[in-house]
Amino acid sequence: MHASAAALLLAWTLGVSLLADAACVRKTLTLTWEPGAPNGQHRHMIFTNGQFPGPDLIFDEGDDAEVCKPPAFRFYN
Repeated sequence: MHASAAALLLAWTLGVSLLADAACVRKTLTLTWEPGAPNGQHRHMIFTNGQFPGPDLIFDEGDDAEVCKPPAFRFYN
């Protein structure tokens, strides 16, 4: 009886720890069209949050990712 109770407790603990590790990671990205020269040749390029290359987007396996854009941002085709 003790072995099955210990196994049940271990399974419950692992299940709770897996649920606790997941997170909702929110990032706000602002894309702008600006002049830049990453290789010495000046041209217009896309900057993310005012920088090139853009910021690191770090997520863990199992995380829920939510990427937001400012309301004034428009996509053009």
